[in-house]
Formats: sequence, C-alpha cells, structure tokens
Amino acid sequence: MKTILSLILFVISIFTSVSLYAQQFSENYDLITTRNGLPHNIVQTILQDSKGFLWVGTFQGLAVHNGNSFVTYKGIFGKINGDWQNAVDVIYEGTDNNVWLGSRGGAISCYDRKKQQFTIYCTSSSTPFRQIKCIVQDNKSRIWISDADGRIGILKNGHFSICKKVSRPVFFMHDAGADTLLFANDLGIYFYDVTNNIIKPFLKDNIKYTTIISCAISGNHLAVITGNTSFLIDIKSRKIINEIGVKHTARGHVYHHINTAIGSGFYYTDGITIVNYTNTGIEKSSFKISDNSQYNKSEIINCLIEDNTGLIWAGTNSGLYKINRGKYYFKKYSQNNTSRKLTHNYIRAIHANKHNEIWVGTKAGYINMLRYDAGAKEHFFHSSYPLLLPDRRLTSEYTTNALITLKNGSMLAAGEKGVFILNMAKKRFEPYQKHIFSSSFNMAWSLLEDNDNIWIGTHSSGLYIYERSSRRLFQYKISTDKNTTNNCVWNIYKDHRNTIWIGTNDGLFEIINTSPSEIQYRKKYLLDDDNINVWDIKEDVHHNLWIGTTGYGVFRISDNRQHVYHHNNLPNNMISAIMPIANGDVWISTVEGLFKYSLNNNNYTLYKENDGTISDDYNFKCAAADNNGELFFGSKSGMISFLPTSIPSRDITSMPVAITSLTVAGTDNLREYNNKKCIELKWDGNFFNAGFSILDYKNAQNYLYRYKLIGFDKKWNNPPERQSSISYTNLPPGKYYLYIQASKDGFKSNICDATLSVFVIPAFWQEPFFYIAILFILLITITIIVYTRIKRIINREKHKNEINKKIAALELNALQSQMNPHFIFNTINSIQHYILHNNEIAANDYLSKFARLMRLFLESSKNKYIQLHAEIEMLRLYLSLEKLRFEDRFEYIITQPQHIDTNDILIPSMLLQPFVENSIKHGFSETNIKGLLKITFSIVSNNHNELTLVCVVDDNGIGRQQAAIINATRNPEHVSRGMELINDRVKTFNYINDQNITITTLDKIAPDTGTTVTITIPISPKTN
Repeated sequence: MKTILSLILFVISIFTSVSLYAQQFSENYDLITTRNGLPHNIVQTILQDSKGFLWVGTFQGLAVHNGNSFVTYKGIFGKINGDWQNAVDVIYEGTDNNVWLGSRGGAISCYDRKKQQFTIYCTSSSTPFRQIKCIVQDNKSRIWISDADGRIGILKNGHFSICKKVSRPVFFMHDAGADTLLFANDLGIYFYDVTNNIIKPFLKDNIKYTTIISCAISGNHLAVITGNTSFLIDIKSRKIINEIGVKHTARGHVYHHINTAIGSGFYYTDGITIVNYTNTGIEKSSFKISDNSQYNKSEIINCLIEDNTGLIWAGTNSGLYKINRGKYYFKKYSQNNTSRKLTHNYIRAIHANKHNEIWVGTKAGYINMLRYDAGAKEHFFHSSYPLLLPDRRLTSEYTTNALITLKNGSMLAAGEKGVFILNMAKKRFEPYQKHIFSSSFNMAWSLLEDNDNIWIGTHSSGLYIYERSSRRLFQYKISTDKNTTNNCVWNIYKDHRNTIWIGTNDGLFEIINTSPSEIQYRKKYLLDDDNINVWDIKEDVHHNLWIGTTGYGVFRISDNRQHVYHHNNLPNNMISAIMPIANGDVWISTVEGLFKYSLNNNNYTLYKENDGTISDDYNFKCAAADNNGELFFGSKSGMISFLPTSIPSRDITSMPVAITSLTVAGTDNLREYNNKKCIELKWDGNFFNAGFSILDYKNAQNYLYRYKLIGFDKKWNNPPERQSSISYTNLPPGKYYLYIQASKDGFKSNICDATLSVFVIPAFWQEPFFYIAILFILLITITIIVYTRIKRIINREKHKNEINKKIAALELNALQSQMNPHFIFNTINSIQHYILHNNEIAANDYLSKFARLMRLFLESSKNKYIQLHAEIEMLRLYLSLEKLRFEDRFEYIITQPQHIDTNDILIPSMLLQPFVENSIKHGFSETNIKGLLKITFSIVSNNHNELTLVCVVDDNGIGRQQAAIINATRNPEHVSRGMELINDRVKTFNYINDQNITITTLDKIAPDTGTTVTITIPISPKTN
C-alpha cells in the first residue's frame, strides 16, 4: 500500500513540476523549432555572416534567416546515405564572403555569393574525410579542413587532399600568418608549419593541463577551457596571462563551450549557465536560459553565438533559442514564477522599508514580503500575510492600495476594508483602531505618517487625519468645490521641507497648516484651469517635485516651487507612477509601457514586454525603490525590478536593410542583384517585385519602412503594415534608383538603406534615334505639305487674277453693250429733234432721263452687285428712252414682288439689261405688230427652302431663229457674241461667289411668237 501511495505521489509531483513550468510567465527567450522553419530541432552550429544573415546548421540540413523567416536548404552535400551524414556540423565564412559547410558525413559544400548556389567539393577517394570538425581560410585564400580522425586537409584543384594527420581530432584552427596554422585538439595547442610540414607546440610555458575542451580567439587573446582550469593566452607572446574562473559542473566536457563575443570578450557555457567575460577574463554577467531549474538541467547547449545586435543564439537538442540578454536585466515576479514568487499578479501597492524588505499589496491576495539575498543580489519571496476582518474572518480577498512603515517599526496597510496593522506574532494584519475607523470609510488609497498623526486618503470621502495623542479622527474635503460629495485623495506625499502635498481628483494641493483640527490648504495649479487627477508625487535629488497625472502627462515643479513645467511629449500621458533617480533620469510607468525620461536632453526611451518587462499596463502609484537603488514597478500581470544603472543604452544601431528576394517579370533575379546591384527590364516585361527585411533579429517587428523609386516616385511611400515586399509595374524606359529605408521609430535620423539600380530597356521605337527619324520625316512631310499648299494658293491667286481680269473685260463688254453707240446716237438725235421743233419740255425730259440712265450705268459698272430697286429703275429709264426712240412701236410692263423690300436684295450688276436690249433690238425691229415686253420679278423657295429671285423677260417679237436669219442676210460677216459674253460672266460670278445663277431661254411655239428668258438668282448670305 505504501508503495502504491509513493508511486501516486511521485506521479503527482511530476505533473506538478510540468504544470509549474507550463505556467512559467514571460520567459526571456524564443524557442525556434521545425514549426518555425528549421529542418530539424537538433542545432549543431550557428553563424552570422558579414551581411547579417543567420546560418543555422541542424541534424538534417541548413536554414538561413533572411530577416523575415528561415529559408531551408536540404541536400546541400548531394546524395548521402543516412540523415546523420547530412548533419551540418561546421559553418565558416571565408575572406571572400563565401560560406563553407562541413557535414558529419565528411562532405564539404560552399555557398558562392556571386553565383548564389552551392558547390559540392570532393575529398580524396583513397582516404575520404570523416566528420568535419573545422574549416578555415588563411591569408593566401587557401581553404583548410580538419576531421574527426585528426586529418588536416587543403583544397587543391577542386578537391581536398590530406596534408597532415595527428593522433586526436582537431576541433580548432586559426590562421597564424607566415604560412602557419594554429590548431588545438584535446591533447594540446600546436603550430603547423605548412611550408616545412612540421608540427611544434604553441605554448612557451611548460605548463601541465588536462584535456582541452574548447578554444576561442578574441583580438590577441586565446581563451582555453581544460578539464581542470581555464586561462587566457597572449597569442603574440604565447604566454598565459590570466585564468578564467569558470565553474565546471557535473555535466560531461562535451557540453562545455567557449565562444567569441561580438566586439571583444567571450561567452562560456557549461550547458546550463551562460557567462559573459571581458577580453581579459573578468566576468561581466551570467544567466540561465530559463527560470525553471528543472528545465535547464534537461536542456543541452550544443553551440552559442552573440549576433551584432547583442542577441544570444543557443543551439540545443530542442531547437534554437533566441535569448534577449537585455530582458534579463528586468526581474519578473509573478504568481506562477518558481524563483520570484508572488501570491497574486495584480499589484496595487509596493513599499520598501529601511531593512531592504519589499512589501507588496495586491488586488485580491495576501500581502507579500520579499527579503534581500545579498549573495544573489536580489529579493526573494519570504512570507505572505492574510487579513483579519472585523468579523474575525481571515481573508485573502482584499485589495491593498497603500503600505507604510511607521517610525516605531509597525506596518500599516490600507485598502477596501480600511486600515490594518501587522501583527507579526500572529503573522496577519488586523484592523487598526477598529473602534475609531470601523464606520468611517471603506476604501483607503493613501497613507502618510506626520509627527504623531496618521493621514489617510480615501475614495470619495476625502482626507482623514487620525490624531494618536487624542485618539480623534478628523475629516476634510480637499477640493476647490466645498460642496463636492466625491472627493478622492489618491496620494499624500511629504517633501524635504516637510511640506505635505495632496494628489486628488481635483488637482494638486499644498497643505499650509498641518494641525489636524484646523487644516489649511491651497491649490497648486498645474494648468491655468485644471481639474486633473493627480496620482503620484515624487521628489528628485535636486528637490524638483514630479507630478504624475491621468491624461495630462508629467509636470515638474521647481525646487523653489515657483515654476511649473509640463512634460507632455511622452507617447502616452496616462501616468501610473514616477521614480526619479540620482543621475537625473526619471523612470515613468504608464498604461502603455515603461519610460526612461532624460531631463538633460528631453528625450525618452520606451521599454515594453518584448524588451523583457512583465507587462505594458502598470498600476497607479505602484512603485518603490530599495536601499540599493533598485526600482520596483507593479502591473496587472505581476511586478518587475531592475537596477537603472544596469539597463544598457538603447541607442538604435544602424542595421542593414537586405533585399531578400527579387523577381523580374516573374523570374528570380536575386543573383544578378547580388553581383551588380542593378537589374535590367525589357520594355515588354517592365515590372519587378522586391522583398526586403531589416537584419535586426531583436526588434525587426518594430521597424517602420519607407521606399522611393527615384525617377518615378515624387514622394516616399510606406508599405502596408507587416508587408515586406514592394512591386512596380509599367515603368517607362529609363534609369531608376530604388531606396528602401528602415527606422526603428519612424522619425529618428539613424536610417539605413537598401539600394537597387533599375534600368528599363526601351523598345526601338522608344530610342532617341527613332524620335529623331520621326521628327525628320515629320519635317519633310510638313515641308512638302506647306510647299504644296503655297503652290496651290499661288495657283489659286493666279486663277483668281485671271478671273478678275476676265470679269473686268466682261464688265467692260457689258458696259459697252449697254452703252450701245446706236442707242446713244439715236438718243442724241431724238433730243436734237425735240429741240429743233421747239419742244423744249420733251427735250428736257428726254435729256434728264438719258443723264440719269448714264449715271446709273456708270455706278453699276463700279460694283459687283446692285440693289434690285436700282436695277428696276435703270430698266424703266432705259425702256422709256427706247420706246421714245422707236416711236411707240412697243409697250413694256415691269412687275415687282409684293411685300418685299427691293432695297434689301442685291443682284449682280449689269446682268438684266442685255436681255431687255435683245428683245427690243432683235424682237421688235422687223415686226409690223406692236411689241409687248413683260419683265416680271418674283421670290420663290426651292427644294432646300432657300429663297431665289426669278426674273422673266418675255417678248412677242419675231423670235431668235427669225432674227438670226435677218441678221445673216444684212451682215453675213458679223458674229454676235452678246449672249456668249453674258453666259461667261454668269459662270465667273458662280465660280467666285459659289452661287448658282441660271439663265433659261425659250422660243415660243407657233402660233405664239417671241422669246422668254428666265434668270434665277439665289438670295442667300453670300449675296446679301
């Protein structure tokens, strides 16, 4: 039965330890495994190359971290039987930046930077190398290797051959110059003279030591770990200069390693503890991977490096640990922490007494007391104390808001159930002066001892002062509003002048009379008109008063209390607690992180959970400092402590931005970029995508990026959050320069760049010569067009001149035809006849009409157009004279259009008179009957709704045919060209003015005689 019970208890203890570790809060490391991209969880070797990439050799291949993720490479040694033979045991970067890899199976591979590919190197077929132990490149660029059989080989003609063999495996090699290699195995340290192919001891001192375990070089110093001691050797003098005080544990020698630190110094590990030494062997710091000792004992550290940001990378059998050494400066106390234990995580009050004890009050738990361990130089949980309520119940469900130690050594706690005092004998807090305080208030927020009085700040009930001498309790409302019913006193603080300051929900108040019976106070305005919640009040070494508020940031009151300075440049103004320290810095906790504020340069540094703190949400006025200057801050997730002087500077280092992937038109182009830093794009494939990353493995997620393609973008662009690639499409031909910048906070000046030159090759029609050819052809074309146009204009002008000459000739002919000499002579004879017969009236009338007609003829000959009414008038005059001359042998009738103003209608000048003259001259001259001439004007509309003037000249003469016979008989040689001239004139008018004047002549059919001529003249804007 006892055996079964023991077994049950053993199983329970195992599950309890597992549960405790499972609940381990906020470890300071990240464990990277196959789930994060590693080929295998057993990590054998690690290297950070000169460009910042992290190379990790595992039991089943290689992984390279490019800043965003791990890229896995398998089969880099070719086809080798057995997974263990593919295990990467050695990674080495040569002076040409090529990376060499050695396997457990004896294979060697090299990653060529320029070719962006792995090359496998063979070893001698007769004596193949076994497990590769070391690779090094000397100052003559020769590659040397060593293996588990003690063979040292060199690369010649594409394969490795053996140069020397020693009795034990060579696990360390270094180029010592002068054609000499420095190497070590477990038997000793030696020089290998390559020229003479001889080996000689390295140390000048005749010193005895046991098995050598590990070696590392930093500067001119060689650190060596042996089975019984560890020491530093000066490489030049080859003498031991110091011993390193490493502690050997029960673990086997295989787990002990020493590695070179970045800059100077060494890291040593025995597989559990990691110790950092200076270059001269002085211990700087030490830590373990986990706070859980059982976890550390089960872990095995195979390799260890420090990267260029100070991160520690430890390769183990469980994966790769990324350890932020800075996180270990913050000690974390929580309910689930095994070594730094608290009974509850929600911290509400912290108090440090003169015995260097730290008292911690929580939201719903025991009051904890932590004692200082001088050996470990930190505080550890010692005991916890419940509360005895007035009804005699012990409880842990109690909120503690304030803790103080009285001058007599008593401990007071204040909270939701009032004020309690510690009964150390009974290990509990009991009601303090319960008969006085029992019904006064329930929620206390602050405590202060002033002389013989206890000051208590409450929630909503104002300030209470307990006068111990009289056992009386006084209450005051500390507010500018005397009628307020909600007066909260969050903090009570006494400065070096014994002035008491009160922080309330109505601002800051100074007590100017501290007598309990007649308290007097005045408000210290932080702003012109404030109603600010003041939570924390502290005084620095220069006696400045620091005030923490909610929503308004931090205020500083000068030592003479005359000036108030507002420090509101913090990213968060919800201040929880303030702790000034001796060097002038002020540590400020907020609801969004912890800040170190430097008053000298008005700058701040933010620390959050990823920097090792336990939480970003801190509680109000929950801070304290112990006798050693260590600060404590409480949060809703536990408590942290740290020495401010031990927190390293957070200067932002300029980490490189690496272009990790590059595709051009869908094709991988990273090799070309690594060789040339330039890519070329064709005109029909002018798009590319670039992936990038900052090689800061500590805080890569905190960086902000921006990019700009010079020559294309006018301003900087920001990629979407957490997107680490950019794309450009449809780029015009030309040269561009891509800049990618990373900044840790987005506005500080230390920005690092990645650059890429881009050249878009133009198509032939986008080349300059193509545009020159096009321009040349265009100029020739324009010249031809202009020449043709000018020639056409010249020809047109010539043609127009010819037409104008023709018009002038026609007009002259028309005038001559109108001014017929026979007509003029006959008219003059008629006038003479009237004068001879003393018919003066008729002669005068005849002469007047003739003069009027001559004037109208001359005026119309000057103009191309004439008003219709003037043409009609001229016809009337002409017909009246002709009728008189022909002695009334004919009559005439002129009919005008009705309702039309003939002054508004223009017709070509000298157009109608020749038709009238023809009727009289040829129609009526040879007939015996009295002639009748009808001239009719009318306005008609054609098919296109255009108005036309129709003039009809109708006579009853002998007709054209009979007139032609008579004229031929009288004058056979005469050719009449009157109508031909009229037709030419009409054609010319039509051409010049783009009109369509038509003339139609009809001979009447017997028994009717005569001729009808119809002249149609368009009335349009061209003729108006």
